Amino acid sequence: MFLSKPKALVTQFYDWEIRGRGWMRAPEAVELEPPFYPFFEHYVPEAYIDDGKRPTILSTFADLFRKNTTPKGYEYKPPEYDVFPFIDDVSLVTFSIVFPKHHKLRSESMEHLLLMISKSTYPTSFEVIATAEYIKTQLVCRAGDKFYIYGQIKALFPECIVQEQPPESLTEPDKLLNIVEYALKEEFMRPLATPKGYDHDPLLSFYAVLEQLQHEERVVLQILFSGLVNDWSKSIINAVSDGHNTSFFIDAPEMPNLAKEKLTQPLFAVAIRVAVQDYHYDNINRVQALLNTALCTASASNHNSLKAFEDAELEDLLDDFELRQTHRFGMLLNIKELATFAHFPTGIHSHKLVRDAKKTKGAPLSVVGHQYQLGVNIHQGKEVAVGISPEQRLRHLHIIGATGTRKSSMLLHLINQDIANGNGCAILDPHGDLIENILPFIPKERIKDVVLIDPNDREHPVAFNILSAHSEVEKEVLASDLVALFKRFSTSWGDQMNSVFANAIIAFLDNTKGGTLLDLRRFLLEKDFREQILSTVTDPDIVYYWRKEFPLLKGGSIAPILTRLDTFLRPKLIRNMVSQKKSLNFQALMDSNKIILVKLSEGMIGAENSFLMGAFIVSKIQQSAMARQAQESAERTPFYLYIDEFQHFITPSMANMLSGVRKYGLGLILAHQDMAQVAKYDNELAGALLSNAGTRVCFRLGDTDAKRLAEGFASFGADDLQNLSPGEAIARVNRSEDDFSLIASSLRATDDKGFADEIIAHSRTTYGATIPKEEPTFDEPKVTQSEPIVEDTQEQPTRQEEIPVPSKAPSQHRYHQVLIKKMAEANGYRATIEAPTPDGKGRVDVLLEKDGKIIAVEISKSTEATWEVHNIEKCLQANYTKIFACIDNTSTRKAVIQSLNPIPHNVQVDTVESLLVFLQTVSKEKEEKRVKGYRVNVQHRTLTTDEQNTKRAIIESIVKSGKKK
Repeated sequence: MFLSKPKALVTQFYDWEIRGRGWMRAPEAVELEPPFYPFFEHYVPEAYIDDGKRPTILSTFADLFRKNTTPKGYEYKPPEYDVFPFIDDVSLVTFSIVFPKHHKLRSESMEHLLLMISKSTYPTSFEVIATAEYIKTQLVCRAGDKFYIYGQIKALFPECIVQEQPPESLTEPDKLLNIVEYALKEEFMRPLATPKGYDHDPLLSFYAVLEQLQHEERVVLQILFSGLVNDWSKSIINAVSDGHNTSFFIDAPEMPNLAKEKLTQPLFAVAIRVAVQDYHYDNINRVQALLNTALCTASASNHNSLKAFEDAELEDLLDDFELRQTHRFGMLLNIKELATFAHFPTGIHSHKLVRDAKKTKGAPLSVVGHQYQLGVNIHQGKEVAVGISPEQRLRHLHIIGATGTRKSSMLLHLINQDIANGNGCAILDPHGDLIENILPFIPKERIKDVVLIDPNDREHPVAFNILSAHSEVEKEVLASDLVALFKRFSTSWGDQMNSVFANAIIAFLDNTKGGTLLDLRRFLLEKDFREQILSTVTDPDIVYYWRKEFPLLKGGSIAPILTRLDTFLRPKLIRNMVSQKKSLNFQALMDSNKIILVKLSEGMIGAENSFLMGAFIVSKIQQSAMARQAQESAERTPFYLYIDEFQHFITPSMANMLSGVRKYGLGLILAHQDMAQVAKYDNELAGALLSNAGTRVCFRLGDTDAKRLAEGFASFGADDLQNLSPGEAIARVNRSEDDFSLIASSLRATDDKGFADEIIAHSRTTYGATIPKEEPTFDEPKVTQSEPIVEDTQEQPTRQEEIPVPSKAPSQHRYHQVLIKKMAEANGYRATIEAPTPDGKGRVDVLLEKDGKIIAVEISKSTEATWEVHNIEKCLQANYTKIFACIDNTSTRKAVIQSLNPIPHNVQVDTVESLLVFLQTVSKEKEEKRVKGYRVNVQHRTLTTDEQNTKRAIIESIVKSGKKK
């Protein structure tokens, strides 16, 4: 090609310059740095002339008549250059980069990071990913550069959180896609706009567009960059000057100075691309246009700017985008120009920008190398298994975290380790799911070690006599805990009830024959049975109390005790367990490394009963542990007690367990959701838990707990505790300085049943008791004269009535007659069972009299609605003040109400529980009594309507929770 000299020189310049502008594409993926050959000077050779050829007269004459074929001007040949294909045989690694709130990025630090990263073997990709929900930044490199780049980031930005992420696609395959590439609009020697510092983010308008993304819109900014291999600087100066320090371009005299300005900073090869996705092209085009404007405007100086290109096949662009490679040669930018686009957006005020992800800290050496593993610590690219020693386990493990944080999965993993290692353990599960998940993981060799305590097992319940004790220590703890537990689960309690119940328990503990909770209920109700028990009591003080002091007490001292006992013992499933004098020997089970699985499903026995039963078992295990003080220290086999949702099973002495049972070889693993659950029942225990638990594992916490527990960690704050994902935790061992981040180990439930059936069968055969189809009978309690209540010096006639004792088992109907009578007498009523009506033609189940008012109570357990209507009409004819029909069956109750419609004003159709509530909450008037000759005025405070409703709801919920048999 022959050109004029000016045109040939200009063509030569642009053929060389175009390679650094980013306009050229190759048919295959290429190295990011454009092909380079040196530019020495502006020169093109003139047309070729053969100096050895001499013209003759004849040839000169001939030339006059033929066309001249000798070229005139300058010959220009485009230079040849080698294209180096990009060889990608190394996997990609993604680092998410997150900065703390209010962090201010210094431009010098960002530029230095880019400079150091440019020394990597492969190109690095800086990426911003935005959706309607979030904006996040990441760096993607090849695996060979991973450790180098991670180290550079942490060295320059130690406060940021860098996490290696699993590889994922940048685009979503089900959405429409458009990708735009950017290059320099003018000669690459002309600099782009560069900010002086980052007081205002140079891409503020770009992020403003990302902030407004809606619905399914998705944007990815990708900046691929690498350092240059070749020295372009000298060639650039040669290209823009004429060799005499003046501009090559007559109409652009500023070019040499602009080139020198750009060359004051190191150069990079850079490719910038933006992908936009949505389900509609209109949205894609709208967002793409806004982003083009934002990028081009941010880059625009008086000399140059970016330009958008859409001249490539989408398939090639998508491959380049996902694989972090390019078919387009990179444009040459200096480090300040690159940092204008590739910088962490710390100055952006956006709620969508992901900040403060998860801080990590390396685990101390004291938790490395132990068999009992808690999980994995990942810090600065290093993954270390962490655990605790057997000695540390006996200092107890406290696990806390909101629901859904995988606490139960961690518990399952920890329990499985104990089972696999042959350790003894007990697991209390308030829901039943954890036990079901454990059974498949129990190996064949440990089938005979399992004791399954399941109240739902109707045919072979495990005998659990709460009143059994094998040592003086057990008796002491049992008497204290049992009273406190009943007090906790009762709606009303007082010092007098404390005394009565404690002395009743001791009467059975210090008894040669022993007894059960069913016997204890009879002991309180039946005077003859009480005397029978007292005849075998070995403690004379207890006998004296029941024979001399108890008769002087007011009758109301046992009503709440009876109510709580009735609620607990009403479910037949519980009665099957606690009515047997034989009981498990927990100390023997602990000493022989047994696996005790306690399945306390709330649905079958009621939530309150489930929690009370679990608290009894916790107390039993504590008693057994403390009884080990008679053993040598070496003989105390470590035993571990796991309690999920442990706030439900709090015992009064649990605070002492945390501080005292370690020396007896009992380690606690206590899991729950928040501290308020514990403080609600026992503030002292909440404090003991934080003080005495040697190991603490915190999953995601709520605001209040995060602020409180953050004080126990030296390296983590409240925000860190609140920003944990499921399975992530922050832990400490003994000291606040020994804290670390943790990916908790978990074990997923399996559909394989394993040896579950064999385990259940063996446990039932070995530890279960066979329940006969007919319940064992015991004597019906006699309804005799009430216990004397010394209130007046004047003797008053006492009405007494003997009810024949049937030979068969007591009915619920008769039991409730006795219960209502006792409750009424405790509230000042005169109560008569099977009282005759005034006409002598019928009888009332229970008749209550007080202050001239008479209440007739009819109790229905199995009779039909027509008979109950008949009973109510009988009472209406007798003109009683109030008639209370207690009908448990809902359909029968509704039928009676419908038959009576409209219901007379003095008739109430409800349940036994409602009557008990009525008797406890009815208002009492001011009254005057004589006590030992003195007149005493007694004023009872009348409960407000809200107080009555609250009390009624509490009592009904407790009663109904244990109603199912």
